[in-house]
Amino acid sequence: VATGEAVIKVTTVEGEFVAKCKVVVTNPMKTITLDKHELTILVSQQATLVATITPADADEKTILWSSSNSSVASVVNGEVKALKVGKATIYAKNVEGTIADSCVVTVDPIAVTGITLDATELTLNVSQTDTLIATIAPEDATDKSVTWASDNEQVATVANGVVTAVAAGTANITVTTTDGGFKATCVVTVKQPVTGVTLDTTALTLDVPQTATLKATVAPEDATDKSVTWASDNETVATVVDGIVTAVAEGTANITVTTTDGGFKATCVVTVRIVDGVMNIQVLDINAPMYDVLGRQVDKNYRGIVIQNGYKFLLQ
Repeated sequence: VATGEAVIKVTTVEGEFVAKCKVVVTNPMKTITLDKHELTILVSQQATLVATITPADADEKTILWSSSNSSVASVVNGEVKALKVGKATIYAKNVEGTIADSCVVTVDPIAVTGITLDATELTLNVSQTDTLIATIAPEDATDKSVTWASDNEQVATVANGVVTAVAAGTANITVTTTDGGFKATCVVTVKQPVTGVTLDTTALTLDVPQTATLKATVAPEDATDKSVTWASDNETVATVVDGIVTAVAEGTANITVTTTDGGFKATCVVTVRIVDGVMNIQVLDINAPMYDVLGRQVDKNYRGIVIQNGYKFLLQ
């Protein structure tokens, strides 16, 4: 009638005791049924399998859980955890192992949705290196492998995110995800730094108001930024504009050229003289502009003192 124990007694008609029997009535488990027989989850995710026992009031309700491939999916009391991509069968059995049900679990990878770089622009000098860091989304993506490439390896190369500057120019460094082919790019500008500057002369003598041009040579020849600035430490004696030195008054001035890149310097000592009197007529260029002492332009037929390029000459 119901589970439990009962004692059956046998007596005679007269009521005499003959025998007795202890009867134990049990209610065994008959079936185990899982709520899912196929399950697909992503790596690192969890899911719950619910086992239903019949009859519901079975004496023994213990269920033993197991996985056919615990490296892919593990199970504890019906809680399934996906560990890596693959398949595993989850079993729910009674203690004796005679009653069971199962669910095939498929573990899929977590797909990559994008990639970014910690820098989209990078400036390096030749021979310098720097490391670009790629961040894949989502953070728990299964396959985070990437490939690196440079579109101009003569300018910059890249290996595992380490960029090496080879020569002056521009290169695009691109990282690409294996999963999904997502890309991110950094524009790398490589510069050839200046290593020094020299002048074509370190000493110069001028007469007022002569001019002379200093030539600056920036090294190396392929330096990216060859711009320079010019300065005179005594502009009352000599001035300088773009390398053109003009003698102003008697004395000495240091003309200095300085590179914008690196601040390298070179100097020319300029000595300025004032020449009085009339110079040798043979030095005069008769075809060049000439002026009288009042500053009026005259021609070669003029007779008297003329001024040419700041010098005085006598035409007779």
